[in-house]
Amino acid sequence: SGEDAKGGVAFDSAKGWQSSGVIVPGKPEQSYLLKLVRRDDAELAMPPDGEGEPLTAQEVQDIERWITEGALDPRLSASSSFAPSVRPKRSRLF
Repeated sequence: SGEDAKGGVAFDSAKGWQSSGVIVPGKPEQSYLLKLVRRDDAELAMPPDGEGEPLTAQEVQDIERWITEGALDPRLSASSSFAPSVRPKRSRLF
């Protein structure tokens, strides 16, 4: 991520993942990222063999659904089903 992103693709912002063309919002079959995590091509599979555990089938489905829903940055979009839940702070009475 950031300025030193490997392969020139930054995944730390929507601008980074959308401008790279690796993710095509709303079009999972055109999104290179999905091909990588599905591990369809052994030479391009992510993570590479021996360098970590592949994603589970559920995790791959979650990525596909996220792309289908527009690949919104969940940190910025409360309407995304991937948005982190925010719990209100509890006040204490002393």
